Amino acid sequence: MTVRICGALVFILQTTFYMAVVLYAPALALEAVTDFPLLAMITLTGVVCTIYTALGGIKAVIWTDVFQYAVILGSILTILIIGTRDAGGASYVWNYNLERGHLDLNWNPDPTERMSVWSCAIGGGINALPVFVSSQISVQRFLTAKSLKDSQKSIFYCLPWKFLMVSLIASHGLILFAFYNNFMTPLGPAIGTNQTLSNITEPSGPMPHYTPHYEKSDQILIYFVNREFSKIPGIQGLFVACLYAGCMSSMASGLNSLAAVVLSDIVRPWKNRKLSSSKQHQLSSEEDLKEVIISKTLTVTFGVISVFLGMLAPKLGSLVRMTHTVFGATGGPILGLFSLGILCKRSTSRGAVVGLVVGFIMAVWISVGAMIYKDDNGEIPDDVFWLYRISFFWYCAISAGLTMLIGSLVSEIDRRVSHLTCHVDPSLLAPFLRPQGWVSSSSTSNGSTDMALSQLLKEDASDSDDEM
Repeated sequence: MTVRICGALVFILQTTFYMAVVLYAPALALEAVTDFPLLAMITLTGVVCTIYTALGGIKAVIWTDVFQYAVILGSILTILIIGTRDAGGASYVWNYNLERGHLDLNWNPDPTERMSVWSCAIGGGINALPVFVSSQISVQRFLTAKSLKDSQKSIFYCLPWKFLMVSLIASHGLILFAFYNNFMTPLGPAIGTNQTLSNITEPSGPMPHYTPHYEKSDQILIYFVNREFSKIPGIQGLFVACLYAGCMSSMASGLNSLAAVVLSDIVRPWKNRKLSSSKQHQLSSEEDLKEVIISKTLTVTFGVISVFLGMLAPKLGSLVRMTHTVFGATGGPILGLFSLGILCKRSTSRGAVVGLVVGFIMAVWISVGAMIYKDDNGEIPDDVFWLYRISFFWYCAISAGLTMLIGSLVSEIDRRVSHLTCHVDPSLLAPFLRPQGWVSSSSTSNGSTDMALSQLLKEDASDSDDEM
């Protein structure tokens, strides 16, 4: 039980902090162009998401995801097309960024380089693994599929669309850089100067624009949409819908997964410890109703917690840094825990717990140190301890790797000291580690998605019995 509870607690931390970032993102953007208070917007969004998630459950999550993804993709494409046109065309945007080095690839392997090919491709790729591999947010979607093959197909279909979405969003940055940073930029705002758009001409390229003013760099896109697309009916509303579609989709998935994890990994095991094995399978409809009430109560509780954490998010830096820090500090140890269970034949429950704790402490130490020593521009000075200067893209890789390393070493020591000789079910291991010719039974293939950790849980239970 210890492994299961520890993994659940770390996941709860990961998801609640991630939902806080999700609530903060659209509120921050709209604050740049409206008079609506930031804290009131975070509260309103959190309340709406919590209510419809508590009422609808996973069915509401899945269907809202479908429609919201369509809104997000349509908004991104609309801004991309119109923004490219207003910036001077695709050729101008490309050449402008190319001439100023924004399309140059940084091949420096130094992990303290914030943005490089290695940190984005390898570190960023590992950072995305907890979402698809070990997160209940994705697992709950896989379980709604008709079969295992259908759930596997959904992952393969998702990956190219995710790559497309990230590429389109990155292209927005190229467009905004070309749109604002032209020869007019050094002049600054026209207020208080003799320069106006009427007495300045440009030999080529788009109409010159003044540099936008905003409190955080994350606000620049909605500033751009509000100022440049205000005369086009519906565009501003479409972009606001895009922001809230992404927010509500992630928020609903997070709340539903948190309620499921607490109910399945903490509440039910605690209740079942008081019942005999025969009575555990004879729960009445009254017990089912109690679990439904507990689930909805948990949804509301985590919704309230996320709102309060969202109010603290402005102190954590940019949205990109916040997201990768959350997944690195908490998602990395969980990824390492699952990887230890399916890749290491000799792993034990004690080794898994120690590895998880060490990986989590290391990730929190690095991320908190980076937040403390960053300057006003969000950068960390060169004279700071090198571990704090590591790019946030590597947080997940470091914590996951350390979890597996410490977990393997402690497991080996635990086996030698305790003289453990447990047989590992091949179905719990990665396919390439299973004996040649081994075939899974139908009951195994249709089992729980927690199979990767079930061996550790069994050993943990047996160890607990021995200790008692």
